[in-house]
Amino acid sequence: MSAKKVVGAVFGMIFRLAVVICVLYAIYELAIGAYNFGYRVFADIPAALSPGTDIQVTITEAMDSKEIAKSFEEAGLVEDWKLFWTQIQFSEHKDEICPGAYTLNNSMKAEEMLDIISANPDEEKEE
Repeated sequence: MSAKKVVGAVFGMIFRLAVVICVLYAIYELAIGAYNFGYRVFADIPAALSPGTDIQVTITEAMDSKEIAKSFEEAGLVEDWKLFWTQIQFSEHKDEICPGAYTLNNSMKAEEMLDIISANPDEEKEE
């Protein structure tokens, strides 16, 4: 074997090893990110510590769950709209969200907020 072939084989092996290491690192980072996101979906951590701040939000009939999640993030009720949207999708209240004006607190958990916005606000005033 000539020296050129040996050097070429060594560099080829080093390049393949570097590619494998990069792919494994990318898979590792994706797995860690997916685990953290999944944990946050089911851990239901509020955006702020108690007592928090009361925030007024309005949900219209034209808003879908994605728009609701984005508006909650803009208002400061949740830290990540994608996380809250995912929590809405896994919630039993997914199709029960009622339009209206609500006063929510940023120390509430997502499930507590969903309980409130899935109840008809007119019924709450009558109680």
